[in-house]
Amino acid sequence: MFLSENVYGSNIYCEFDCIADVPSVMQVYHRLSKRIPSLFEKIRHWYLDLDATDQYHSEYHNYGVDPPFYIEPVKVGPRLGWRWINDQKHPCKVNWLDPEPEIPSEDDYLARVKYERYMSDMQDIEFGLQASPFKDCYLPTEEEYCRLSKEFDENRVFSDDEETAAVNNN
Repeated sequence: MFLSENVYGSNIYCEFDCIADVPSVMQVYHRLSKRIPSLFEKIRHWYLDLDATDQYHSEYHNYGVDPPFYIEPVKVGPRLGWRWINDQKHPCKVNWLDPEPEIPSEDDYLARVKYERYMSDMQDIEFGLQASPFKDCYLPTEEEYCRLSKEFDENRVFSDDEETAAVNNN
């Protein structure tokens, strides 16, 4: 299934008018992807419209950390989910649409291998979150965004100063 770019929620292009619309659209895509497995992975260029009333208009855009208003599909093993992410690739936590798979029995070797691969991929997702200012939220409120952006900028400046000092001392 491939929707025209003129269709709301098309694979190619989708601007959302408000944050609250996203979860229900993602649920629909999830249900459709059970019949058409490749559908979910084709989501591209989905984001909150720049003129949306939910956009964060803050001085903290100047800190170099944009709000996470892009939507990224996530597939780990049999699980599908999605998350908010920004231009700098700082993700939020994943909104999972599928439950976590059950731990297979010891005597089912193939299922154990698949589950171990799933757990390894989940660790990669968690590791990728560690450097993100949004690692502890699904989508920060505007107030949280301002606080997290400022903290991220202060930590980045401090880290840059430490790195410069280390280089100068060697």
